[in-house]
Amino acid sequence: MNDAWLFDPGTPEPRAQSARPPRPSPNEEAFEDLDVYDDLAGIDEAPNLEQGLASLMRALHAGAYEETLEVLAPLEPALGTEAIGFAAKAWALSGLGRIEEAEESLLRAELHEARSTWVIRPLLRNARDCLAAARRHRARAKKDGLPKLRRIRKPTARPPTTRRTSEDVVAPVLPPPDVPLRSSLARRADDPEAEAQEGVDPALAFEDYRRRAVAVQVDQLRRYDTLLSLGVAQGVDRYEYQLRTVRRVLRDFRGRALLADEVGLGKTIEACLCLEEYLQRGLARRALLLVPPGLLRQWRDELRGKFGREALVVDGTLARRDPDVWRREPLILTSMALARGEPHAARIAEAGFDMIIVDEAHRLKNRRTLLWRLVDRIRARYLLLLSATPVENDLLEIYNVLSLLRPGLLSTQAEFRRRFMTRGTRTPKDPAALRTLLRQVMIRNTRATSEAHLPPRFATTLRATPGEEEARFRARLDGAIRERLAAGSLSRLRAGEILRATGARPPAAARLIERHLGGTLGEEARRLGSSAKDAVLTDLLGRRRDDKMIVFATHRESVTHVAQIVAAAGRTPVVFEGSLSAAEKARAIETFRDAADVLVATDSGGEGFNLHFARTVVNYDLPWNPMRIEQRIGRVHRIGQTREVFVFNLVAAGTLEEEILRVLDEKIDMFELVVGEVEAILGRLGDDEREFSDLVLDIYAETSNAEEMRTRFDALAERMEKARERHLQVVALDDEMFGRELEA
Repeated sequence: MNDAWLFDPGTPEPRAQSARPPRPSPNEEAFEDLDVYDDLAGIDEAPNLEQGLASLMRALHAGAYEETLEVLAPLEPALGTEAIGFAAKAWALSGLGRIEEAEESLLRAELHEARSTWVIRPLLRNARDCLAAARRHRARAKKDGLPKLRRIRKPTARPPTTRRTSEDVVAPVLPPPDVPLRSSLARRADDPEAEAQEGVDPALAFEDYRRRAVAVQVDQLRRYDTLLSLGVAQGVDRYEYQLRTVRRVLRDFRGRALLADEVGLGKTIEACLCLEEYLQRGLARRALLLVPPGLLRQWRDELRGKFGREALVVDGTLARRDPDVWRREPLILTSMALARGEPHAARIAEAGFDMIIVDEAHRLKNRRTLLWRLVDRIRARYLLLLSATPVENDLLEIYNVLSLLRPGLLSTQAEFRRRFMTRGTRTPKDPAALRTLLRQVMIRNTRATSEAHLPPRFATTLRATPGEEEARFRARLDGAIRERLAAGSLSRLRAGEILRATGARPPAAARLIERHLGGTLGEEARRLGSSAKDAVLTDLLGRRRDDKMIVFATHRESVTHVAQIVAAAGRTPVVFEGSLSAAEKARAIETFRDAADVLVATDSGGEGFNLHFARTVVNYDLPWNPMRIEQRIGRVHRIGQTREVFVFNLVAAGTLEEEILRVLDEKIDMFELVVGEVEAILGRLGDDEREFSDLVLDIYAETSNAEEMRTRFDALAERMEKARERHLQVVALDDEMFGRELEA
């Protein structure tokens, strides 16, 4: 076959190719009239995709390969699908004899082909033919010494007048092809005689109808109009912006996306909904979730409580004891710090997963890190990256992150630098063009256009001064713990348990103290009975008698004690804790709403229930993990709350609780921050492998007295202040860079 027509318009096109769109005459005047630049620039102005494709193919048939590559790049998002842009590139590159690049582009086109095969089939067919001809020409050239491919004369270069490059170019949504469904029900329904004459069995007609109804449902499921995950989700608030996000990830991004919602808008829920969709539909069987160590519990609770999914949390001990756990378990939750190290990274990469979810994905900003290399090694069909601040220092970070999702989207690193980066500034050269590219793989919902508008909240610290007997006990307990820590006879883990329990009230720790420090101190703790906090709580219950209140306590023994204080103050308590059945929990919430005025709860209190009819939260004791404090407050300070929310923190003076609260409240204004911002600030401390509670325990164990301990806490507070300032700078940078053009 003569392939010269593909490279030289002077050669007649063979009749076998007559199905292609007609080419203009190869004479120079006709080629000048073709106006290739306007044809290509007008693609995004075309009233429909078919006309835009005709314009593109007309230019390619004319042999305007270099012009096509030049003009096509900024218009790719307007073509409606990645496959069109890659197929056109393959055709043009083949015509230029750049076979290796053409092969890569054609492969990318075929990978993206499934979504719109019916639209781009002619373009793909021509691209394949041109590439095959280029290969044959190269083979003959090597064998017979033929000249290289000859280019036609370049048309008059002039800038397009209709070309749009602003961020308002939106890729058209392609409707599915209208395939008629022929069946017996196509007959006229008002002509029973005709049906009878043809002998149609009513049972067959009903079966035909049932099949058509199923076909409609399948089509809706295929297009993700119906979300199966909503049928199993429990206690998930259905916000429209989140549902739009999930549908875009599934339908447009094909499960590979960067979710960059502002802090507090529910990226975790969006990712869980996507995961549940793929699991429900059988499109994914095994999934791996990589999260910071401090968020393992939060993710486990979200999956268990709201979706009924039990994820196996793999820690270092389990991974070493059972190396095959990565291959065997269908849903694995593990920390980034563990997964990125060997031999675990190699085992994870070999295990094979259908879906990967990475929280705090800005930690993938450097491709030289072990974590980036691990995610790059895992060959998963679906990949979700979550980060409220994907760019922290320079634009190259977003390039590295998106290279994991869709390699080649932002071209090569050198081209990305040339096109978007300016030395000495973090602002892109062409933000509109960058956003146009980002829209193909990234969603960033903002609080301004979401339903997430919350009333203000106010926090107050209520310090309780221990009595003489309680103060003496706390001093002796402190000395005993430090002495045993120094001698190595008490682990830091047990010391932390005792200190946290004693922070609530000494009797709550009596059993732990007896077991690890001796019966004398344990008996003394039990004799104390009440603590200084009890009097402060009683006073608060009297002053806010008209408010429905939620009082949180960590230990079950403390919950019972607090309920007694509430009843003694003349208020009506109802207890809510983790050991209750689902029905008992529902009754407790109903009683709190209709009859009682104080809910006494553990940290699981009210999870999955709507409690915005209350607006006062009391922390009888203070968790050492700031995220758990936020979760407590979030039970009432959530979308749907219309009144101001009040938070009261009870602390005993001179305790670790007081130091923790001083750092969180006075130094970084934790209670004034948006939900989720504390997590972002703590992530910038540089201790990403450890929880905040570990830092607290380090300070306690490595100091010998209260004065030295306070000095160390001051140093931690200074680090957190700097982390907060850095966080605010990054948020401002991302807001400026992304704006509101990337919302679902």
